[in-house]
Amino acid sequence: MDRRQEILLAAEKSFSLFGYKATTMDQVAKIANVGKGTIYTFFSNKEELFQAIVRQMVEEMRRV
Repeated sequence: MDRRQEILLAAEKSFSLFGYKATTMDQVAKIANVGKGTIYTFFSNKEELFQAIVRQMVEEMRRV
């Protein structure tokens, strides 16, 4: 699994457990076991990260 996907899975877990407002990039980095800077190489901010998760979920629902 690539780093981007690991970050997406960690963010999905964090958003599910803590909600959008309480989730921080630090939490996502800790769950994904990467540096916070690594997240910012793929996503500019929390909103962009959340939107990527939503898009991924929509694509999965379309496949089903």
